[in-house]
Amino acid sequence: MRARRLLCAAALSAIFATAAAGELPAGLFSPDHFVVCDKAREICFDRFGPSIGLTEAFLGRKRL
Repeated sequence: MRARRLLCAAALSAIFATAAAGELPAGLFSPDHFVVCDKAREICFDRFGPSIGLTEAFLGRKRL
């Protein structure tokens, strides 16, 4: 389980680094600093992982 969390953290770090450079894969957008949202999966992430609060703020309550 710990290895899975570290892998997830590494993946999020890479995504945030590309977001800072202004280049995100299709379907992802960064509505705020250190926030990445996935339109297809209807979820937003911060540096700690998936976030219900950020998802609600940027994609709306109906998405939850």
